[in-house]
Amino acid sequence: MTAVATTRPMLRTDVAAVAEIEANVSAEPWSVALFEGEFDVAPQTRQWFVAQESGVIIGFAGMMFVGPSDDGGEGHLMNVAVAPAQQRRGIARMLCTALFDDAADRGFDALTLEVRLSNVAAIELYRRFGFAPVGSRKNYYTNPDGSKEDGLIMWLHDNLQRANGSRRCGQ
Repeated sequence: MTAVATTRPMLRTDVAAVAEIEANVSAEPWSVALFEGEFDVAPQTRQWFVAQESGVIIGFAGMMFVGPSDDGGEGHLMNVAVAPAQQRRGIARMLCTALFDDAADRGFDALTLEVRLSNVAAIELYRRFGFAPVGSRKNYYTNPDGSKEDGLIMWLHDNLQRANGSRRCGQ
């Protein structure tokens, strides 16, 4: 029987596994202390999910909420990462779906993110959810060789709906 990946809210006990994935995929990885600090801020301002398979964490994603949802607040996708051996299986899509559903449940109708201009797969994933490019941040990312790369700013406005079920996020 093939194991199936599932998502759930991240726990403090997941931080070591999450930080290990981050260290394997990011040129400038978040530290264990940064991830642990996310549990110390007001819970209404953050949401993190992990993907797991057979009890092993294989990916994670986090969102920050700014402002009250009933007063023009927004969600900012902070980080999405999947273990290298688990990439191209739809895990990032699952994690984004969980986060975007949570944002919709909280009443937010606008989301934003930055993504490397070279990360075509991620840009396409976000477009499928309804995000549109609106600008760029010059030299936002540092590459492993020390060079800089622009970040593409994308937004999803006014049409955030539950990503699973009968309605799709951004459609």
